[in-house]
Parts: sequence; C-alpha cells; structure tokens
Amino acid sequence: MKPFKNYILTLLLLLVFTYSKAQVIHNRAFGTSNSDGAHDIVIDHNRNYVMLGNHYKNLYLVKADTNAQLIWEKSYPVDSILLYPSSICEIGDTSYVVAGKYQNIGFLLKVTINGDTLFHLLDSSILGENVSNLRQAPDGNLLALVSFNGNSMFNLVKFDNSLNLITSINNIVPTVKGIEVVNNNVYLLKEDSLDNLLMVNNDLSPIDTTTIPLYPFYLNDYLRMSFDKTQLIIDGHFTNHVLSPRKRFYTDLSGNIEKTCDTLGLYFTEFQTINSNNDIVHAGIRYDATWGPDIRLYFVNDGCENSLKDTILYRGGSFGNPWAEEKLVKMLVDQNGNYVLFGRAEQGPIGDWDLFLWIYKKWDGFITAMEDVENQLSFFKNTPIVYPNPTQNQFTISGISENSTISVIDVMGKMVYTTQYSTSHSHQAISTINWAKGLYLVQIKGNKATTSLKVVKH
Repeated sequence: MKPFKNYILTLLLLLVFTYSKAQVIHNRAFGTSNSDGAHDIVIDHNRNYVMLGNHYKNLYLVKADTNAQLIWEKSYPVDSILLYPSSICEIGDTSYVVAGKYQNIGFLLKVTINGDTLFHLLDSSILGENVSNLRQAPDGNLLALVSFNGNSMFNLVKFDNSLNLITSINNIVPTVKGIEVVNNNVYLLKEDSLDNLLMVNNDLSPIDTTTIPLYPFYLNDYLRMSFDKTQLIIDGHFTNHVLSPRKRFYTDLSGNIEKTCDTLGLYFTEFQTINSNNDIVHAGIRYDATWGPDIRLYFVNDGCENSLKDTILYRGGSFGNPWAEEKLVKMLVDQNGNYVLFGRAEQGPIGDWDLFLWIYKKWDGFITAMEDVENQLSFFKNTPIVYPNPTQNQFTISGISENSTISVIDVMGKMVYTTQYSTSHSHQAISTINWAKGLYLVQIKGNKATTSLKVVKH
C-alpha cells in the first residue's frame, strides 16, 4: 500500500464518527444595496426557490432556480417602515401568497409565478394584527394563522384562491406554536399543558385533541411531520427550566404517542426528517469568541440517538468574511435530499445585510465496517482535508481538484497565502514557519464547489 494511502486509511479510522461526505453545493447572496431582512422560503412545483424578505419600505421577493441562480427579483414599495413579512406559500393555481403585518394590521398579497402583483387583502376584521404560517390546504386552498390581542389569541382561516374567506376556527388560545398539514387533516400545537395538540379536517371541523406532555411558555417548541407522512414529531421542553433536557414525541396521526426520547441539545433552531428511517438534520448556530457565529448542522439517527456528526458552515466559504454574523431563518429538504438553508448574513457582497441561500449536499452516513474503508478511499482522495491539524511548521491539503484556488486567511482577515493549483497531483504542502500561532481559514475554490477548512498552528 502506498504511503499516502496508508495515511488516508489511518485518517479514515480516526474520522469515522467525525467526518461528513456532505458539502456545500451552492451558496448565493441575494438582496439590495440596503439592509435586507429574510423571513421565509418555499420550494415551488418547479423545484425553484422562492424567498421572502424586505428592505426599507419595501417587501422583497426573489426566485432562484435549482442551481441557486437568480430567475427574478421584485420589490413592492409601501409608504411606511412598519412592514413585517412573515410567510410565503404557493397555492393550487401556481401563484404565490405572502403574509405578514403592515401598520399593525395583517395582510395578504398574491403575485403570479413571475412576481407580478395580482391583488392584496388588508382587513383587520379578517386578518387581525398579523398573518403567519401560510399553508396549502388539502383541497389546494390557502390556510393562514391570524393573531389577535398581541399574539395571545388565534384564528385558523381558510381562503380561496381569490383570498375570499371560506371558513375559520376562531378564538384559539393560548399561543399556537406550530401547524402542519398531513394528508387530509390539519394539526396545531398550542402553548398549553393539556389538550395542546388540536386536530381538524379539511373543512376545519374539529376531530380531536390530545395532550403532549410539554412544559408551556418556551419559544423553541416544534411540530413536524415524519418523512413518510405517517407520524407527527413534537419537540420541546418537558420541565419548567429553560436549560433542562428536551424531549421528542412521535405520535400517530390520531395523536397517540408511539415513542418518546431525549433530543440532542438546546440551541438548534430548525430540524427536518431526511429519510424513511426518520434520521434528522438539525440546524443551529455555533458561536466562537474568536471565530464568531456560524451555522452548524447536526446529523442524528432515528431522531433520538446522540449526534452522529456535526459540521459547521463557515462564512469564509460563502461570502468571504468569516467573522460576520449569520441568522438562520429556515431549513428545508429538497427533492434530491439536499438541505436548503435560508437566512440573513451581515456584511454581504450586495449590501449591509443580505439574504443567503446555501444548498448543502445530503449526508450519506458513516462508514460502519472495515470492508467499507477501501471503497471510501477514492472519495477522500477527491475531498479536501488538512493534516496534520493542529500543525507547527507545515500542513498538507489533500483531495484538491485541478484548477483550484487555495487561499489561507488569518483571524484578522488578512490573506497569508494564495496559489492557483493546476497540477495533476491531489495534494499541496504549505509552510507555516513564518505564521503566528492561532486559527486560520483554508479556502479551496474549484470549478464546482468551494470548501472551507480550519487549521490551527501551535
């Protein structure tokens, strides 16, 4: 066995439970030269990404294709800064509806698939103080959650495609924490200790209520459906302490609890099931005093075990400033099983704050047996890794594709090394003799993807 292969084999065994084959496929910034807000994203029937944002006195929509390339962007001006978009949805006639509040009144705006305005609804008697959680009803009409009395009371409202009121469930208390449409039914998770899972049919007629033993009054409680749409997944606190362990409940579609387990942490902001085994990807924020905040993904098998893998999406691999702040808004799973991450990034390339869209390649799991190692060697030869790490005088990058640009940036944002890599070899040695001790960002930019890695000099 060649020395390089010996090294990679050893490295593989060390990284069996710490390395992901996933990678960023696309990263794009969208927005205006102003400071832009990010609020929601949907994947439409053509598998395009439609993103909802805002900038000064403007509602903002942007549509991108499956390669995250811009199709169109639209700004819709209003005459006040009191504009707070919340949700976007595609409905049965392939148009988009946007919701939120404007000057403390809920609003709905309907646009074509090209972003052209059709009509809007602004009526406090129907839309209250705010409209959120837009969903397509089982029959293709529009569902919306309407809040009153400072978000302490809700109506679940159903509209037709012309935004005419069809029916509603009124005076739902206390706060609604989540809504899911599964098959022909609608499920609502309420902030309550008893009868907190409400089930209604397509006509919004009550079916039943059941109790999920969660402690109320916490913001980060979640309602999701399973990948195969046969179960509900409810995640949240079950004691009155915000730092207590979390519980996850799996129920059938009648609300009967089938499984309960501990979940992995306190600080994730989104999760989605990613396959029929109910394996889960979590998204959250990792904050480092030196490095700043970055988006962190956790991969968990069967939704209950300890984290199998976590990976961090460094800013340096996106928009060039690894220390600027990012705020994750939503995560989806696309038709290819990839993870769609949407949010807001400080000091973006377009303006003060920009919208960002990351498409992260689906994770295929870990090597579980020795006989699989040889099959993975070719992958690792073509996947950038840094060794040794930490280092003293030199490190090597392996798995570099031809015609790649290699850059190394220190913690002050200064580029300390750069080269254009064009040889047929797959590794590059870099001397660190004259570098200060500390953390460095290594960026490998190829024709198809950009990879960002950390290396520490001792």
